[in-house]
Amino acid sequence: MPMLYLGRGLTPRQSGLLHGEDFTLELVLSLMAVPLAVFWGHSIPLAALTLAPLGLILFTQRAVLRLGEASDTIHRQNASLEEAHHQVIERSTAALEALSATVDARDTYTAGHSRRVAASSRIIAEELGLAGAELDFVGQAALLHDIGKIAVPDAVLLKEGPLSSAEWTVMRSHPEEGARIIERLGYLDEVVPGIRYHHERPDGRGYPDGLLGDELPLAARIIHVADALDAMTTKRLYRDERSFEDALAEIRRGRGTDFCELCVDALERAVASRRIGRLVPVREFAVA
Repeated sequence: MPMLYLGRGLTPRQSGLLHGEDFTLELVLSLMAVPLAVFWGHSIPLAALTLAPLGLILFTQRAVLRLGEASDTIHRQNASLEEAHHQVIERSTAALEALSATVDARDTYTAGHSRRVAASSRIIAEELGLAGAELDFVGQAALLHDIGKIAVPDAVLLKEGPLSSAEWTVMRSHPEEGARIIERLGYLDEVVPGIRYHHERPDGRGYPDGLLGDELPLAARIIHVADALDAMTTKRLYRDERSFEDALAEIRRGRGTDFCELCVDALERAVASRRIGRLVPVREFAVA
């Protein structure tokens, strides 16, 4: 018991002598008392020598105590770092959402576009069976899909009428620019393909890389359908909005060429179940 008190600072009540480790220690100490008693009457130096292991036990117990304290400190520091990292990600993501909304707000005709596309994309993704983190990645990519337009000048973005060839080149740079912006963050890598490739087409006639068929990431295919639906049903500077029925018919005509067949079918199911439609309000959601 004295060794437990000296080595670990434990009172008799705290020691828990019947616990395996402490009980074994008490047993060893008791056995060491035997040679001490034997040598005590014959040779004081030998008796003192039998106490040497006690010093080793004391040193070991103190070392265990210090290691335990160090481990607790490390766990607390790791928890603090994780919390700080989580807060940084939350604030950065919130800033990106605000930036995305700012891009939409540059054109009063498309205000709220990114949130509507994100809401529709999540519904289509759910119809395809996506859930959990995969569903969140689709929602995040859809919300940020046009963030690259921050680099497109107003003269191009807000031009009334058709764009020239040079202006189209600038406009078509926004998926790559958006992907570069998100890549620099280092913690949203999973959403980058959905942003970079949301204007690709199954027939290989999309941009920026002309991907073909299954080369297109699923998130990008989903966003492409949702983006087109919202774009066609929104009034623009250079054209009037189309009816929901006309837009849906256009997407049907592009099934397998302009749009992924699976995603078009998922959109059809969402429309049939009235999860997406002209009179269905946009469901706001929090980005995970």
